[in-house]
Amino acid sequence: KIILREIISPLFRIKSRFNFYKFQQKYMIMTKKRYKNIDELKKYYPKSDMYICGSDQIWNDEITGGIDKGYFLQFGEEDTKRVAYAASCGKKIDSGNMIEAVKYLKEFNGVSVREQETSEMFKKYKIDTKVVLDPVFLLDEKEWASIGKKRIVNEEYLLIYALCPGDELYESAKILADKMKLKIVEISNKMTKNKNADINFSFIGPEEFISLIYHSNFVIT
Repeated sequence: KIILREIISPLFRIKSRFNFYKFQQKYMIMTKKRYKNIDELKKYYPKSDMYICGSDQIWNDEITGGIDKGYFLQFGEEDTKRVAYAASCGKKIDSGNMIEAVKYLKEFNGVSVREQETSEMFKKYKIDTKVVLDPVFLLDEKEWASIGKKRIVNEEYLLIYALCPGDELYESAKILADKMKLKIVEISNKMTKNKNADINFSFIGPEEFISLIYHSNFVIT
């Protein structure tokens, strides 16, 4: 089973990437050039008055394999303004990497972060930060509704979206669904269907994700 899963799972990931690509083409303005590393960014940097980096765990040195200079905007003209919006670490930066991170952040014109803990961490190094909303909350309900307007499930339902699902979560979902007379729908990145849910959605794109949340009667996450 494990061998089969390892062979088949990349095919499902292709489906997921395609769904994200469709969303990107529809809603996002991208540069024509794709940058694969910091060297390409330094050589062919986009001409701009300001660079903004953000948000989710871009400064988590475990995820990025150390300090990624691209996420610290180490490219472009010297007088270009550099700003971080709602940047997130997700954890404490390794002490060895922190010296490099602080060096780059001192060149920024403004630094805002998503977590209070990240702000406190940088204050010790005299980096002035502000704690701000995650960018997801910069759009109002109408804007999100316009993206997720197409209803995918016609029945009334309770939605499960869990990073780390467990028995307690599914037991709670069943009690609530029975009480409210709702179907149980789950979003996951698994190939197999979950017997705890009536309807399973795997490897969906952002549009479908928003739709399933927006049209649900209840969400457990």
